[in-house]
Amino acid sequence: MSINSREYWELRFKSRNWQGQGGNAQTQRQAEGYCELIEVGKDFAGTIVDVGCAEGDAFPIYRRRWPSAKLTGVDFSESAIEHAIDKYGELADFMVADFSGTPNADVIICSHVLEHIEDDTAVVTLLMARCSWLFVIVPYKESPLDREHLRVYDKQSYASLNPDQIKVGRVGWHFSGWRYVYNVLLKNFVRTLLRRPTARCHDQIVFRFRGLSGSER
Repeated sequence: MSINSREYWELRFKSRNWQGQGGNAQTQRQAEGYCELIEVGKDFAGTIVDVGCAEGDAFPIYRRRWPSAKLTGVDFSESAIEHAIDKYGELADFMVADFSGTPNADVIICSHVLEHIEDDTAVVTLLMARCSWLFVIVPYKESPLDREHLRVYDKQSYASLNPDQIKVGRVGWHFSGWRYVYNVLLKNFVRTLLRRPTARCHDQIVFRFRGLSGSER
């Protein structure tokens, strides 16, 4: 089973490995950060689709920020969507689909997904055709590179697609309590002794693209 395949992610969500490794908290911390960088007014009443939403842990943040919006989450993992419906079904609609099945919307958010995808530029182009505004969020100048991530992103990464706006913001640690002590403080101490790069709190970069259509299509 190859990393980042559909089967790989299905197993991670079905076995609750995603949750056990802090994926839910990580999604929330990332969303808290990038929602401050997304210039969509709090009175927005249109449609917002989160593609690659995992277990939907960003949706409480979305609902607080955009209380009048119609929210939809999309992921290709059936297990992830089952968990999302169980936890957040009262906040949004959820559906199983890949990028090609993403519904048209006023706004599409694609957060921390494309670093796992081989042809990420093709995915951005596809999603731009299905919305009025596309927000792509990925790690910024990540070092060391996570084993699941395929590339490092900087402000020039999507220059060929002419993003309308680029913003960089901080992501907090998704560990707390003893997990923070073990995964950050203790491991960084050992890395220092071994003269290896220490883990740091990563930044994320938000690319805004003007889309080619709206949800009325």
